[in-house]
Amino acid sequence: MARKLTIRDIAHLAGVSKSTVSRVLNDSINVDPITRERVQRVIAEQDFVPDQTAMRLANGDHRLIGMLLPTLWSFMTEIIQGVAGAVQDSGYEIILYSSSGLKDYCSVIDRVLAANLTSGLLASIHTHSPQHLVTLSRRGLPVVMINTTAVRLDIPWVSVDNAGGTRLATRHLLSLGHKRIAFLFPCPDLPCFHDRYDGYCQALREAGIGPDPMLALYDDGSIVKCLHEIQAMTDPPTALIVGNDYLAYSVLIELEKLGWRIPEDMAIIGFDDIVPPLQGRFALTTVRQPFHEIGQCAAEMLLSMLDPRFVPSRNWWEFSAPQDTDQRTRANEHVWPSCHIQLPVTLTVRSSCGAGLQPLCQNTS
Repeated sequence: MARKLTIRDIAHLAGVSKSTVSRVLNDSINVDPITRERVQRVIAEQDFVPDQTAMRLANGDHRLIGMLLPTLWSFMTEIIQGVAGAVQDSGYEIILYSSSGLKDYCSVIDRVLAANLTSGLLASIHTHSPQHLVTLSRRGLPVVMINTTAVRLDIPWVSVDNAGGTRLATRHLLSLGHKRIAFLFPCPDLPCFHDRYDGYCQALREAGIGPDPMLALYDDGSIVKCLHEIQAMTDPPTALIVGNDYLAYSVLIELEKLGWRIPEDMAIIGFDDIVPPLQGRFALTTVRQPFHEIGQCAAEMLLSMLDPRFVPSRNWWEFSAPQDTDQRTRANEHVWPSCHIQLPVTLTVRSSCGAGLQPLCQNTS
């Protein structure tokens, strides 16, 4: 296959500089008519099609959106698809970056900015306090955090109603007759799991049941140890809400090894609705996150920041986080300096808590 010609090649064949070729392609008036004709003749003879992205970069028009992701977990594909769908007709392109850990994400961001390629940044970073991004946002870099697990940030972010999701899960277990329901933290110090625990506690209180601190369990790397603690309780739980699906599937595996029956001995509900290879063995009831919509919302929020003329596909600000009481008005005016969006989740009921395979028609909106 023949090598694709570049602007440099056309410039060489026409005996002019690259900048002259660029001015001809951009229909600039600052080109001698004879020179313009010579360049256009070479372009026609070579059947040259310019690389629009390269042209924009050469002209200082950086219509690229950087997307910073952690290790590509299974649900990241849905988020990326949502972002891509929102961006496809905007004139912007997406460039992906990957990072692992606090130190690495800071260095990746610094490299992205040093290259001076991106107009804005979408970032999904699983760290407690991404202060580096907060600082850059305050300095004027358009940034939107995606599905953040961090502390409350003075920076635009899109996440889900974590507390609402576990309220749904807890209410469902209560409706099945469970009174002793435990909650398992995958990571005790991430705010998103504390939000999920709060939702679980709220649903119990609504049912007149005081949350039992003994039923707040923590994964310290040994699921078996947690399960043995449950077995040793005088009044053990009959149901367990797990903070995410990865840990929930680990629990199901260990329960199977210990000879426990699901859901007869223990009903299980997870959070996320990811579909790992184990899905065929264990039909997990779980809170589903709308990952595609998360990506779409974040991308449209960033596009609104980059171009005031951009009109989002829907009124995302109707899902403003409760603490942002004035956000809907400001978002309607396309002002997104610290907009916090919490999208509703749904409960998908499967056999791990004793129900059929039909999704419940309820959500947190």
